[in-house]
Amino acid sequence: RLVRMSGEAPSTWAAALPGLVRDLERGGIGAAEAHYLAAQIGRTFDEASLSAEHLTELVDHYPELTARSDVPQQLLAVCTRRLDQLHRVGQIADEVAFYNDCWRAPLNSVLIDPTVLHHVAMAFEDLGLWDRALSVQREAVATLTREDREDFDALVQLARLYVRVGRETEALETVRYAERLPASAPARPALDVVAGQAHLALDQREDALRRWARASTDKVVGPEARVRRALLLAEMGRCAQALPVLEGFTAADVDFD
Repeated sequence: RLVRMSGEAPSTWAAALPGLVRDLERGGIGAAEAHYLAAQIGRTFDEASLSAEHLTELVDHYPELTARSDVPQQLLAVCTRRLDQLHRVGQIADEVAFYNDCWRAPLNSVLIDPTVLHHVAMAFEDLGLWDRALSVQREAVATLTREDREDFDALVQLARLYVRVGRETEALETVRYAERLPASAPARPALDVVAGQAHLALDQREDALRRWARASTDKVVGPEARVRRALLLAEMGRCAQALPVLEGFTAADVDFD
């Protein structure tokens, strides 16, 4: 049927829908074929939700069949394209909703560029869903590891999320792993900032101060590191060291998590 439909004009495909619906109701291999055909109709007419609905049905209910087909690759293409569209226009609630609807575990094994997962993790984080953000970011980093790629921004984000959910030991393990990588030098200041946060949460104050002091000269994260260090010094009663830093900053300068 797919071969026959592919030779017809897309405008005629609507006539096939009643037959597809009957096949879906019957179940079995006929239903699997109907799901696949319905997904192709959705892709042809740029209906991402329709395509994703039928492709996820195949992945969920016909795993052995879909594992030997191009269904995971098709679902990945549909998901990443729509998620990228939603991310670019800032519709983060719709972005995470579509991710929940379309993403399935088999996609992680065929994903090569995890940028879409970084974006979804950021969307979950912006919505305050930190555990979900961490789960997605872990998958993104796992993809990078599988592809033998280094992305220090991704590792910093992962460590930050570990701190967010109270898993500071794992945050420090992530930082130390990143620091052992040969090209880690440019990322060291950002790694020091998040490591300082983890040390502080573990009540390792001197370690936090040491990390933030090391990051304090960096052009990008230096201001945050200096303020974090000064606030901790003030809390520890070392106000003479803290005041010169804090006097040079406004409330906007200390607006960080």
